[in-house]
Formats: sequence, C-alpha cells, structure tokens
Amino acid sequence: MMRVWYIIQRKLNAWWVEKTESTPPTHIIIGIPGTGKSCGVGSFLLHSLLHFHEGMLDVVVYFTDAKAYLIYNKKGNEEGRVVLYKRKDATNVIEEMRLKKRGHIIFDINSPKETLPYETQYLGWGITTLNTPDTYYYKHWGKDYFSWNVILNCDDVRDIKAFVAWKKLSLFPNYTTLDENARAKVKEELEDEWRLVERRVDFVGPLPRYVFSNGAGRREAAVIRYLSSLSCNRRDGYDMMMGKYFEWKGNHFTESLIKIVRERSRYGNLESYHCRPLSVAIGNMILCTLFADVAESMSSHEFMMEYGKVGAYSLKTRALVSLLFPRVFCVVTKHLNYLRRLGETEDKRSILKDMTPQQFQIFEQKFLPEAGQNAIGNCKYKVLYRSLEESKLFVDGFFFVEDCSRRVADMRDGFPQLGVASKTIVLIQITDNYRKEASVSELQEFMTNIARYFSDWDTFSRNMAWEMIYVNAIYGGVIKTRQRCVNNNTADAEQQTEETQVFWDGIDQYQITFDNKIQKELIIAYHEERKYRDAPAFTRKRGHE
Repeated sequence: MMRVWYIIQRKLNAWWVEKTESTPPTHIIIGIPGTGKSCGVGSFLLHSLLHFHEGMLDVVVYFTDAKAYLIYNKKGNEEGRVVLYKRKDATNVIEEMRLKKRGHIIFDINSPKETLPYETQYLGWGITTLNTPDTYYYKHWGKDYFSWNVILNCDDVRDIKAFVAWKKLSLFPNYTTLDENARAKVKEELEDEWRLVERRVDFVGPLPRYVFSNGAGRREAAVIRYLSSLSCNRRDGYDMMMGKYFEWKGNHFTESLIKIVRERSRYGNLESYHCRPLSVAIGNMILCTLFADVAESMSSHEFMMEYGKVGAYSLKTRALVSLLFPRVFCVVTKHLNYLRRLGETEDKRSILKDMTPQQFQIFEQKFLPEAGQNAIGNCKYKVLYRSLEESKLFVDGFFFVEDCSRRVADMRDGFPQLGVASKTIVLIQITDNYRKEASVSELQEFMTNIARYFSDWDTFSRNMAWEMIYVNAIYGGVIKTRQRCVNNNTADAEQQTEETQVFWDGIDQYQITFDNKIQKELIIAYHEERKYRDAPAFTRKRGHE
C-alpha cells in the first residue's frame, strides 16, 4: 500500500510541484479481486491525496459504482465538503473546473459493466485507476495516453498474521499490565484465532476479503467446484502445469485459483507480472488434477497421438513433480525394479522402499546455479534439485534422503562416530530409450559440478550411498539391464577413468516403467492427493521470482 503511494507521490511532485513532467500522472493499479484495492488501497490513496503537499489539491474525485464523489479540500474560507454526482454529471463538472482548480481522479473499477470514461484522460488532472488484471477495462488508454502500471501483490502471510495480532491486542490496550494468567488467556485466544485464519489462508490464499469474512466457506466451495471441472482440455490451467506463462483470463475460474506476482521489466521501472496458484494447496490440486487427466489420456494412448512431443515433456514433468507428492511417490517406489550387477543373484532394496509417506516428503524444488553463479548453499534433505541447463546435466534431477533406521559409521571430523543415520543421494533419469549409458566424461563433469553447487559437498558426501532411478515411458524403449559407464574419450587418463568406473559400479540402479497398470494407480493417487494440503513450495526458475 505504501509502495503504491510512494510511486504516485513522486509523479505528483514532478507534475504539480517541480513541474518537470509534460503530462499529468496516470497510474493503473492492478490487483486481483479480494486483495483490498477498494477498502485498503483506494481509501488510503484518497486520504493521502487530500493531504498531499499540505493540501495542495483542491479536489479529489472518486468514481465507483456508476457514481462519483467530489471531495473538496478546505481552502481559506471554503469548508471541506463531499458532493455526490451521477457519473456523466461528474464528468461535466470536472470539465468546467479543470482549469481553475488542481485535482486528481480515482477510478475504482469493481463491476464487469464498468469501463473508464474515455474523455477523462484529457482533462489535465492526474488519474489513478484500480483494476483487476483484465485489460478489457483499460486497454484503450494504452493506445492514446501514456500510463504507468503498478502491480499490487497479495498480502504476505506475515502481514495477515500481524493484522490478526493487532486486531486482538487492540482490545487490550493495557495488555502489558495484565497479570500472568490474563495474558496467557489472551495469548491462547489469539493463537486459536490465528489457527482459524491460517487454515483459510492455506486453502483460499492470502486474500483479506475471504480470510476475514463469513464468506470463507463459500469461497472454499467455489475453489473445489472450479478445480473439479478442470481437465487437460481446458487451457486455463494446462499451460501453467507445463511451466509456461499463464495469461490472466477475466473469469471466475481464474479469480478463484490464480494470483499475480509482480516482476520488474528489463526496461527501466516498468512493471509486469506472472501468474501463480493462489495457495500451495491450490497449486497442489491443479497439478494433481491435470496430471491425473494426462495419465488417463496416456494410458489409452490418446495423449501421445494428439500431443506428440508434449507427451514426452509431460512424462518428464510428471515424473519429477510426482516426487513432490508423498502419496503419488509411493506408487513410484512400490514398482521399482532393481538392475543387478554382473554376478548378483539377489535384488537390493532401495532406501525409498523403507520410508513411509510421512517420512518421505520433499518440501520444495530448487534450480541449481548456472555456470559462473555462486553455490546454492548447503546440501538439504528432501529438496528436489533440478538444473536450468538440462542438456548439460547428467541426470534430470536428484535429492538427498536420510534413513534413521539404517546406521553407518561416520568419519566426520577425522574420527568414527557410530550410529549416524544413513544418507543417500537419489538420481533421477527420465528416458524413452531401452539403453541410457553414461560416459566417463559426463560422470566426471557431473561430480565436478555438484561439488560446485553446494558449499558443504566435501563434508556432506562422505559415506553417502548413491542410487539411480531410470523412468521409462510406455511408448518407448524399456531398460531391463544395468547400465554401463563407457569411455568415449581415449584421451582420458587411465587412472582417472578407472576411478570413475569404480565409482559408477558402486551406484545401485533401479528402473520403473509408466505402463498402463502404474498409470491407473497414479490416477487414483493424484485424485487422492488433492484431499491434502501438505503440498511443497514450487520455486520458479531464477530470474522469474
């Protein structure tokens, strides 16, 4: 809110005080419904404009609901007052006084039938509009008149938590003087209230209109209704699932599920936005709903015939993102097939098969630093690491897990520590080929890079087990035997090559094919996952935060 005012204030100073601007300031404030554009930003802007530069403005006009309020500042013997006009009459009044008085206009567009009066942009006063991201309401302004877009993000959860605390504690102005029992009771009531609000925020998103009103239940029902109607035939959510930019559409589906997030343009101070799910729970359900539909299509072979390469991309996306959902990942781990080494007569059990959904839950995905960037930090358990440079990465993704039921001797700090929990790095390789051999040079490059990715790699990687999981699609080749590491470069040093081969031989390999049977289980798991709200955080690629 303050950020919006500071932006407008700078332009007002340049126009009215410094007189360095050639045109009056025009700003388009863009925010989704429910963020408090009218009651919050609109009211605050009205107050700030009336007090701008010690009351320099003579009048501020507030258009809303086909009406206009002309708020006159107190000037000399003239008392401050508010006059209500019909929309057309207000435009005529402004036209008559525009050369005699200094003013500013606020348009609060809160109805689908409202559009900005075309003629008001030529009245010579500054204009601020409060809009949804739907460009229908203001698109004609951009053609003939320069305006600044100001993107209004949703409130942060911390802002909402602070408001809950302020609202409660404002009832007890002498809170610090209360006795211990009274303070404990107030604190308990505050925690109960926050738990209720937090549950709403987790589901419908950080929107004050729905979090603090009695309509929160209706909003939750609307979210579930729109999600249940979602399918891969609806482009509304499909593009977002595939990782593309999602365009805002002025409909109830978009308004109930999507928020906008401000991002700075490459060109000066211009602002733009990208769309994200309103909450982690909504993002979880969108992905699971769409993935279930894709799985159904792929199981009947319709998806591949219709979408071609998109299907292959979907396999990679689903295989990696499935790891982020515990109940879906259980399907994957249940069907892992061990690829035996030469001479082995028994299968080895993956560490993942010994972990329950409660034990194994990846909390987020992170993209690894590109060449020349600093390390991402320390290694973290239960984080899916992926690379922006997919063509250069040895695998499609990897993560670290810790199993307290498996104990090993740790040589950290130079002496053995018995009973340390076992840690494993799990590599994921998605392929549609029956063979996926690694090269010595690729593996060596990967080991060099992974040491660069993490600042504590040398310490963390000691006594760590390695597992590789190959994911095959039903429409391609299927890996059935252990994959080799081959030397395609005869210039490699013999000793270095031998060490790499020994390291490769120590990696346990597993394989899974997304066949019809598994597809059906995934469909059930995806639909089941929608009932839960413990979804991970979906981190955007660097440069798009």
